[in-house]
This record gives sequence, structure tokens and C-alpha cells, in this order.
Amino acid sequence: KVRAERSEMLRILSQKKRHAFSSSFVGRELEVLFETVSANNRVSGFSSNYVRVEAQADDPLSNEIRNVRIIGLAGDHCRGEIVTAGHGGTIAQPLTYDFVWS
Repeated sequence: KVRAERSEMLRILSQKKRHAFSSSFVGRELEVLFETVSANNRVSGFSSNYVRVEAQADDPLSNEIRNVRIIGLAGDHCRGEIVTAGHGGTIAQPLTYDFVWS
């Protein structure tokens, strides 16, 4: 019984942390590698920081990288709009660390 309760607590905590992480990208642009095309021309893929993003596309974009402005959340993934050429913004870059060896 204790194991099941703790497992449920960890599952809920994981969902909250994933939601908070994904929410931090709303309003920003991410580079997304689209992998799948579903019904109604919806494309789905991952950003460089492993955020699942879904967007509407006029063309099948499987295996293509596009800039996407994140406009909200839908369940366990982000919803976005594909940014067309000339409508750029600031792309959220993955975190990098510089190490100095002495």
C-alpha cells in the first residue's frame, strides 16, 4: 500500500514538473524536428530540449526542422504556429556550459 501511494505521488510530481517545464516555452520560438503527420495536417515533433510540439502545417513536414512559436499547451505537449520566413523572433537555445581547464 505504501509503495502504491509513493508511486502515485511521484507520478503526479512528474506531471507537474513536465507541465511547468513546457509552460516556460509559451511565447517563445523553438526549432522543431517534425517526425509525424496526423489527421487534419497536424505535424508533431521534438525541440532540441525534448519538448514535444504539435502544429498545423500546409505541407507534410516529416523529417524537417522548422521554427515554431509556442502558443500554448495541449495535454502533455506544446501547441505552436510555424514561423514563416521574415517573421523571425528569438529562438530559445539549449543550455550550454563553458568549462575552463587550468
